[in-house]
Amino acid sequence: GDSFILTGYIQKARNKRNPGEFDYRNYLIENDIYGIIYYKEIKFIDTRDFYFMNIIKNVRFALYDQIYKLYSKENAALISGLMLAYRKNMDHDLIEKFINSGVVHVLAVSGLHVGFITFIFLFLFSRFNIYLKYSLTILGLICFVLLTNVQPSVMRASIMAVSVIIGLFFSRKYNSYNSIAIAAFFILLINPRDLFNPGFQLSFSAVLSIITFYPLTRQQIEKINFNKFHKNIFLFVSVSLSAQVGTLPFTLLYFHKLSFIALFANLLVIPMIGFIVGLSIVSVGVSFLWLYLGHLFANTNNLIIDAMFMIVKNLGDPKYSVINISKFSFYDFIVFYLIMAAMSMFLWKFKNLKARLIIILLLIANFFVWEKMDNLNFNSPNELKLMMIDVGQGDSFLIGFPDGKIALIDAGLKNKNFDTGQRVIHSLLNYLDIEQIDYAFVSHVDNDHYGGFSYLIHNDSIAKIYKPELNASKNQDVIFENEISEAKIDLMHYNAGIIKGINYRIYILNNKQFYANSSKGENDKSGIIKIQYGNTSFLFVGDAGFLLENELVHHYKGFLKSDVLKVGHHGSKHSSSAEFINLVKPTYSLISVGEFNTFKHPSKDVIAILRKCNSKIMRTDLMGCVTLVSDGIKIYSKQVE
Repeated sequence: GDSFILTGYIQKARNKRNPGEFDYRNYLIENDIYGIIYYKEIKFIDTRDFYFMNIIKNVRFALYDQIYKLYSKENAALISGLMLAYRKNMDHDLIEKFINSGVVHVLAVSGLHVGFITFIFLFLFSRFNIYLKYSLTILGLICFVLLTNVQPSVMRASIMAVSVIIGLFFSRKYNSYNSIAIAAFFILLINPRDLFNPGFQLSFSAVLSIITFYPLTRQQIEKINFNKFHKNIFLFVSVSLSAQVGTLPFTLLYFHKLSFIALFANLLVIPMIGFIVGLSIVSVGVSFLWLYLGHLFANTNNLIIDAMFMIVKNLGDPKYSVINISKFSFYDFIVFYLIMAAMSMFLWKFKNLKARLIIILLLIANFFVWEKMDNLNFNSPNELKLMMIDVGQGDSFLIGFPDGKIALIDAGLKNKNFDTGQRVIHSLLNYLDIEQIDYAFVSHVDNDHYGGFSYLIHNDSIAKIYKPELNASKNQDVIFENEISEAKIDLMHYNAGIIKGINYRIYILNNKQFYANSSKGENDKSGIIKIQYGNTSFLFVGDAGFLLENELVHHYKGFLKSDVLKVGHHGSKHSSSAEFINLVKPTYSLISVGEFNTFKHPSKDVIAILRKCNSKIMRTDLMGCVTLVSDGIKIYSKQVE
């Protein structure tokens, strides 16, 4: 119990704002956390920790500091995760590579680490009598659990290790199922909600799968006449395969990726992690006695870590390492385990190896067929779908046309802390099984509109891009067009014209005259797009201000009439004049705007104008993602989970 005074403000965490998105607010509520405090200043008054817990905390901090004295920033982030279960400093892209290559499990503190710790304690206390040696080892394991903030995987491995030690002490035969049951009982007794913790689920499913399937595969391997080296390789692969079989449903549920190089990657990475964990413990421990010697061990460890990172970064390239399975549901979860049950029941009845392989392939094929049964496609014949994606204070609209084509108008922002293209849009495209965007429209080159496109460009997600004429005086515009050119994506600059589809038209309303006035700001150079499908229409105006609106009114008059309007500039008071709104007469007005934004968008005056013409206002700050569907005759809203 620390006492402190802080100055700041409290805010609710982000909830689920888009289909398939993680509900962070609900996750926190399940852990009894109901808000996030953003503080400007914090002042500690008093620390009232229990004496023992205070020692544990200080040891944890001392180990953390020592790790960063010995290792580079990237390597220290890995080691603090392996030794202290503190992975917050690890690079997000690197973690993604571990996930893609199917070796993310090595980042969790678990059985391997506990095994090293147990061995070290048994070695240190080997001079004592058996009672004291085992008691001190158990006490050491308890301290290690506390050092790692009582992670479920560490608790599980430590309790199983204690079970082995107690069994040795009383000369009792060890039973793996009993040990894992005892571990689960104590963890859930302390915190029943750990049952829904991904760490708990992955850890226990991996161990249960190993102790269930590995003995069966080992029996088969023992029957084959291998030399010792090849036999050990196959035994190692069978352990890895057994663990992956058990954890696969949870991996798909949480990461939505199936790595098909996982077996090979594990064959390389797991032995390296063994050396890394061992050398990490030795280097940090020795450095407290002699820093120079600690650096010698650390330098050797750095070579192994760098080699492992190189392997993971190469194997983790998403282009050839993973298959995205974006909609893995509870239904799919049940199907997977039914197929596994069928495999365990029928596979061993076939004596012929070729027959077994055919059965395995057929069952895997069945899984992929049944897994797609409850999937929903974003595109539907005879329907046009418009999704206003919640990207915070920015714009992004996803459109699915009846002929299967996909358009994206703007892609939100990108900064050093958050890339909307990667974290929101690319994830959403995977969730909706959308492989490529056929038409990407950049309304204008302001960060909250074009920033997210960069990630999509580098991940081959876009076929063609439309944007305003290049502004050579604007460095970010030049860089952006260079990115497009290097990716060999077709680039078109806005000029009045029509993109014809099956039963729909995309009208680009900008003409050269719109860009003739060099004094115009970027907002008034926004791309103006109208989509007509049957008797329904949609108008997108980017961040158009009064000047561009007046030009549109003058050039297009009644053609601007649309059922759906993307309200200009997030509802700013500098857009959406009464004359323009009365000419468009939108049934639906879409406002993409961030919660609690500092610009105070949307303007009360704009809301009043829209209400006056009886338009239904739909805002991302209040509603999250909004989906509208047109059948060519009428438009209705639809919720997409």
